[in-house]
Amino acid sequence: MTSKRQCLCCSLLCLFFCTVILQLCHNGLLKHVKHLLVKKQLHQTSLALSDIRRPQILTPFISTDPPSSSSVLSHHISFPHGDAVRDDVLNAPWVSVLRETLHKFPSKQLNLVASNGQFRSILLNWLISSLVKLPRPLDNVLVIALDSDLHTLLEERGVPSVYVDNTTVVSMDTEMQTRYSHIWITRTTVYRLISHWGYDIAVFDSDAILLQNPTQLFDTYKDVDMIGSAGSYPFLLGEKWGVTFCMGVALFRHTHRTELLWEVLAGTRNFSMDDQVKLNYALDECSIQWSPVHVQTETVLGECAADKLGGLRVAVLPHSVICRKAPCASSLYVLHRNSRKESSAKRQIARTYGVWYLRPNWTMIDSRTTGSTRLTGTEWLRAIARS
Repeated sequence: MTSKRQCLCCSLLCLFFCTVILQLCHNGLLKHVKHLLVKKQLHQTSLALSDIRRPQILTPFISTDPPSSSSVLSHHISFPHGDAVRDDVLNAPWVSVLRETLHKFPSKQLNLVASNGQFRSILLNWLISSLVKLPRPLDNVLVIALDSDLHTLLEERGVPSVYVDNTTVVSMDTEMQTRYSHIWITRTTVYRLISHWGYDIAVFDSDAILLQNPTQLFDTYKDVDMIGSAGSYPFLLGEKWGVTFCMGVALFRHTHRTELLWEVLAGTRNFSMDDQVKLNYALDECSIQWSPVHVQTETVLGECAADKLGGLRVAVLPHSVICRKAPCASSLYVLHRNSRKESSAKRQIARTYGVWYLRPNWTMIDSRTTGSTRLTGTEWLRAIARS
């Protein structure tokens, strides 16, 4: 009997140890399989990136002309805000209007500013600064009007404008993070589409007042893909780098690397609706390396790893050129001081620095006529500007 009990105990112990060993082997096998799957996924990602990576030259990526409507709809485009953008956005009426409007410009280099009626006076002040007050006015300016009333005003006055209804851009089930989220989503969707059509685009916030034409300044950095102004937001990356890429004044050249960046923005891990946040986290994911940071006086140059975004090259202009923080230099190109987002706060800063050009009674002047013809274009902007 004792012998049988001992055999039974030994059998149970053997069964227990075999179960433990099998479980350990099973866990190890699972880990090994997971490791192989992850390794395979990374390898496939690397191959995909190498397939779309292009030679390191700043040449157009797509046809020099905006495509026809049918080709726009058939060609896949990834938009920076991913699921927040409607699947049928390319069917929206403004897409064909935008395409036809772009054909009217003599150059593939555009200057874009987006605004809605809430910031109407801020936009008009920007237009006066850019098209009237500068010794060398800005060329090829297009307003992305985010409401119909603003577009109607600009269209009647001969200011190039395209009305983009944000309800045709932003997905209905998207929960807005702030009251400005729909603006950020809409404008970056438009910017991405124009870039996809082969244009270099300089983008401006409507409170970024031009004191000098920045075109020659941008041309100083011909070997970079993107140019921006020095920022500090998002703050975590500002602390990490000492600078961030500010979207208030920015140039996106149409290169192979920027085309890849737009694609990456659609899938970046950061889900913020703020275009500046998404862009900077995409730069962080590409392991960008910056030159020594002296944001007050020196341009900061950055370059992504060669195997990420094709080695995208970035220039961030100092506060002495595009002033975000005091003191502002006398040789300034753009005044774009930090402020609250309300139009009243932006107006007050412009007045403080002596760059508020819009007449207080501009709406009365707006109804003025010369003979039977209304003032249009720069003539109208001069009329509503303070002398």
